Amino acid sequence: MSKLLERYLNFGFLRGLCVALLLPAFSMAQFPEDEVLGEGKFVEGTLAFAAGFPVEEFAESIDNDFGIGLNFNVLYNPNRANDFFQFGIDFNYLHFEQGKVRIGDDRLKATNSAFLLHALGRLRVQTDKIVKPYADFFIGAKIMATRTKIDQDFFSTVLGAEEIILDNESRAAFSYGIGGGLTFDLRKVRLDIRISYLPGGKMEYIDPKSITDDGNGNFTFDYLELGSTAMILSQIGFGFEF
Repeated sequence: MSKLLERYLNFGFLRGLCVALLLPAFSMAQFPEDEVLGEGKFVEGTLAFAAGFPVEEFAESIDNDFGIGLNFNVLYNPNRANDFFQFGIDFNYLHFEQGKVRIGDDRLKATNSAFLLHALGRLRVQTDKIVKPYADFFIGAKIMATRTKIDQDFFSTVLGAEEIILDNESRAAFSYGIGGGLTFDLRKVRLDIRISYLPGGKMEYIDPKSITDDGNGNFTFDYLELGSTAMILSQIGFGFEF
């Protein structure tokens, strides 16, 4: 699936997606002089299911085509009269299962997780319709954490055997991006759908295929250097107001 997304990306599809979503909505939105569209709330939050799809060099370096997790963001509205501009923070956790490597009698399991933390700015179409498009702008960091441990069998897990963790590593990279989404007003809450493109800077992470045993019970591994940590992030969840 990442290969398909990458092909679209190369043709500028995803880079132009937000523009394609928002320009028609902005051009069609009406702002009658005598009509008040409603006051904007000071603070809004969203909790969503998230799926991340590595693209470009990142897709070629990681075993899994996608990771799943959660998104949470909080936005502050500086203008009570409307909610055209908001700013806040956006946090994502994604879990990538990278597979297993057998070394002698041991089977090693390497798990890759991504933590995405961004400052968020949002521009929202002002309309009294149920559906409101918006554009998001991100700047922050991606943190990739790799945990390597000896994989336990089912019975060891059930019996609560202590996990043997060989290594915990984390690396951070600069991150930024754009996104586009739609909110659907459902009285008490809002359904929120968003897709974002998040390029990223260079990063090192453990190559699970390079893990070896030196014969004395010590495990060694190599690092892979990524020239890019770009990914597509899709989300669906519910928004609420404070």
